[in-house]
Order: sequence, then C-alpha cells, then structure tokens
Amino acid sequence: MRRAARGLAAALLLCSAVAAGEERAPLLLAAVSLAPAVAAALALPGAPAATVSSAGTGELVRQVRAGVGADVVLLADTESVALLERE
Repeated sequence: MRRAARGLAAALLLCSAVAAGEERAPLLLAAVSLAPAVAAALALPGAPAATVSSAGTGELVRQVRAGVGADVVLLADTESVALLERE
C-alpha cells in the first residue's frame, strides 16, 4: 500500500505541474483497482483537477501503446510498467 501511496503522490504532483502549464485538465489513466484512491486524493483540498479514465491494466497498456495522450498512467502491477518502459 505504501508503494501505491507514493505513486499516487507522484501522480498528483505531475498533474499539478501539467495543470499549471496547460489550459486543459491533465488526463490520468488509472487501473480500476486504484480508482477509489485516485478519486479520494483528487477530492482533497488543494488537489489539482484532472480527467480520470479507469480501466483494467491490460486495457490501459493497450491504450498507451495506441498513443492515447495521457499525462499520467497508474498501473496495478510492476510487470506492466516495466513492459511499457522497455517499449
């Protein structure tokens, strides 16, 4: 759970940075299992606005491969993250 919390904190910081330089809300792709935590974090006072799209990790990997312009991607397993990093 700590790893997820650190990842979520990093994602929120990235959203803040993107939101500051853009006129649109950043797009955050989140694994379904992480969606409740993402929603709770984005509901906190001072949290940046973001457009959140949730799906299974496999579907999110397919979307990233297809070129979806996500600003932040939160996946549920390290193998999928490593796969996308290699690609």
